[in-house]
Amino acid sequence: MLYTDPLLPPAEWPGVRASYRFAASPPRLVLSLVFDPARVTDGGDAAEQRVEAALLRYAAVVAQLTDPETRVQVVQSVLPADGGAVGDGTAVRTELAGFAGAVAAQLQAALVGGTAVPVQLEVAVPLDPAGLAGRGGDVFPVTVSLVLSRPPEEADAGARAAVPGTAWAATELAPELDPTEDFAAGFEAAFAGFDGADGAALLAVGTGADGSSGPAGSPAPWGVRWSRTHGIHAAFRPAEAACFALAPLGTGLVDGTARVPRFDPDTLEATWSSQDFSGVDLDAWAGAFLDAVDEALSPATGAAVAVLDGASYRALADARAQLARALAAGLVPVFSSGPAGDPAAAREGFEEDARAALSAAFAAACVVQVPADVAVAGAAGPVPMRFLGSVAVADADAAEGSAPADGEVGLELRATTAEHPGFLVFPATAEEPGRAAELVPELRYQPGFLERPSAVADVADAPGGPERLRLVPGVSGVPLDLALGPVSIPVPLRAFPAAPVPTEQRAEQSPEDGTDPAAGPPLPWDYTAAVALPGLAAQDQLWVSVAYDHPLDGPASRLHQAVETPDTVRALFEALASFGAAWPVLRPQVAALPGRLAGGEAHPAPARVIAALLEQVQPVVWAWRVLRGGGEGGIEPAPDPSLPADAADAGDEYVVSFAGAFTTGVLRVFARGKPAEGGGSDPAGIVWPRIAGWESGAPAPAGDAAPDGAGGWFAADYAYPPPSNRRSGPLALALTWPRLDAEARQTARATFRTTRNAGLRPGAATSPELVRRTAAVSFASPVAPTLVVPPRSFAPGASLAATLEAALRVFVVAGSAVGGERRLRVAVVYRFPLPPGGGEAPWSEVPVLLVPDFPLASDPTGSPSGTGTPLRQLVAELAAGVDAWYRRTEPPTGPARLALDATLSAGADGARRTVVHAPESVIEVPAGWWPAGDAPAGGVDRGPRPG
Repeated sequence: MLYTDPLLPPAEWPGVRASYRFAASPPRLVLSLVFDPARVTDGGDAAEQRVEAALLRYAAVVAQLTDPETRVQVVQSVLPADGGAVGDGTAVRTELAGFAGAVAAQLQAALVGGTAVPVQLEVAVPLDPAGLAGRGGDVFPVTVSLVLSRPPEEADAGARAAVPGTAWAATELAPELDPTEDFAAGFEAAFAGFDGADGAALLAVGTGADGSSGPAGSPAPWGVRWSRTHGIHAAFRPAEAACFALAPLGTGLVDGTARVPRFDPDTLEATWSSQDFSGVDLDAWAGAFLDAVDEALSPATGAAVAVLDGASYRALADARAQLARALAAGLVPVFSSGPAGDPAAAREGFEEDARAALSAAFAAACVVQVPADVAVAGAAGPVPMRFLGSVAVADADAAEGSAPADGEVGLELRATTAEHPGFLVFPATAEEPGRAAELVPELRYQPGFLERPSAVADVADAPGGPERLRLVPGVSGVPLDLALGPVSIPVPLRAFPAAPVPTEQRAEQSPEDGTDPAAGPPLPWDYTAAVALPGLAAQDQLWVSVAYDHPLDGPASRLHQAVETPDTVRALFEALASFGAAWPVLRPQVAALPGRLAGGEAHPAPARVIAALLEQVQPVVWAWRVLRGGGEGGIEPAPDPSLPADAADAGDEYVVSFAGAFTTGVLRVFARGKPAEGGGSDPAGIVWPRIAGWESGAPAPAGDAAPDGAGGWFAADYAYPPPSNRRSGPLALALTWPRLDAEARQTARATFRTTRNAGLRPGAATSPELVRRTAAVSFASPVAPTLVVPPRSFAPGASLAATLEAALRVFVVAGSAVGGERRLRVAVVYRFPLPPGGGEAPWSEVPVLLVPDFPLASDPTGSPSGTGTPLRQLVAELAAGVDAWYRRTEPPTGPARLALDATLSAGADGARRTVVHAPESVIEVPAGWWPAGDAPAGGVDRGPRPG
């Protein structure tokens, strides 16, 4: 006898829901069947008929399951061996037969007036996780079916043709996805370590399309193999991360004239006039423009524009696409050397982000590319899959003000090599951009989706649109949590730095510090230069040049001239100037467009509003594209970053770096040493300034961290905490160069300029396109100290002239750099005790002579010239005058003293200033000493006495 009845799988069993889940310890597939009597007995007047029909069905089920010719198989899609069949079919059939009999018993009880209760069955089917390594693909639908079958030859041929299921019938069980996270945890646990290592089976859910389990639109589980050897895997190289940033639109601030519109409020007809602008930072204008375009094409406003004027909407949308392309063309490597990354891929990803939000892309600090070593064990098609997820800071509380920008970050799942890695590309932002020049957060990549080519093809062998599978958190609480490690993220600023403002300079005699005068300069002085730094940022370096020995009344220093604005930059400047004048008028009109869809009369007409907007946007887009080489990756070349030789007075050079000032409270100062004999640079002559009273730490060669490539730099750190709030006002910085040698350095003047982005990372040169420099600024003239020589005493020398020369030698070079004529005024007095030789007796003082404003030459031994008298000639004449007085007045001959009060002034008669004042230089005159001519032994030869 042949079978003519159809097989009845669980899907045909009244009141039964069949499902499955995975579990571990040991790994197993759990089949769950639940009979809910309410689904059969709740039928009102027809309940009895429903129960009777169900009983007949279950009688047939029991008969089929107890028939030894009926085979039962559990078939799943995860493990490929044996066509997916797992477990002992005979044991499963027995379990199912028992369950069906129990259900029939409950229905029978209900039929005779009793109460049916639910019946449950769980069947554990053992699994071998190692079988997952044998799959041919890394991403696969997860399905489980119960298959009932009979030997085909025992089924009636006619019945097989007419009645489906006569020889074979299957039920696809529903996954227990409520909650999905529990299902994912069981799935992961069941296949943990399937590759003999740390491999895992991740769960993803789709939408039921492409042949996956469940009805269309319902969650459909997918498996993803994660394994270094038998699946998908990704590891990252954070130390090799490449960084890209948008180059500024101009190399400097722009001055110029532009034609700007003025609109009639009713018609929006424009009249044009010229307007002058000064000191324009083109990037600030550009940022405001991109904000406006995003606002005009926001969902609500953009939809209104599309309805009111479809052609103009398409033109505006095309303008946004062109802007995104032009923005991406301005993306350049942050550093001139180091990891090169993939610039084309960086620009492509940046353009995609910019199409979504122009202003957000413009505000990103940089684009980071982290090399990824990707493994894909399964066969990959022509269109690779990719992960989509977020890059996050591992410890947000410990992070220093920076995080990757919001948005999905893709990682292409294509097998890579060491020479040709994949890249994880993401934009990075800084919470407070000017607080740190570089940040090194610990990052993690957390994919949330897997995007795979759709199985639906538009044409033969062509993949359809991508399908997204959502990765479900499992055992670890996140689908995947991949450590990127510490990633160095530079934070270049596009805003042009504000020029430093010199506020005060002082030249003061150094205070006594206990130093032995013989060990240091005899007349040390301190030079202090104070400067205000508006808008100071960690990306800034203050370049300081201190020039010495320039005349006080000399010509002004020749400072750096502004770079001429290229025509391409000027065209964009003019277009943005026009838009900046128009947008405040157009903005409220554009914002009102959604409300005008209802119709009605409006002034100005919506069509005119849209046309006026387009008239302003398109010239900016055109000029921007031209500046960036048509938006195809070209970029205006940066000017030579070196400072011209005449940019400032030649002098000692210093660079104050603020890279760590706002995070670590440390200023790093670089100073250039003087060339040393035999090559190299000598730090011995460097005068390290005090900064706000703080002394420098121990200096060391700057090495690769030097601020430029010219060499000879040394570096020292200062513990100087600037204000915590950079926005509280300009930072005032006072630099003092202490204990300058008045003979070697007589006047001083500081010159300042600010460089932005040049020192983002120690030892790495920033690409010149990103570096911005202010013009050099200086004080109007140098300053010189007024020095007071402390009281000094001189022993009697071989001659009076030689002793006077020693006392006045301090004036030889002093003031020679101040400018104008140097004049020396000397007053001499003779002091002796009363009475002579009286020991503790009071001293009397007698004026000897006064030399008023005697021109003094800088050469102590040279011949007289038009520039003044040499000191040696002056002291000879002075000695002769003093000797003449001595012989004429016959002062007491006991121990005495000659006291000199000397003042050196310099400059022109109308503007003379005191340079050095020595109020008390004392020459001891012991008894019997007066070295003018030959003196007899035991006395003084006074010569002829007055008659």
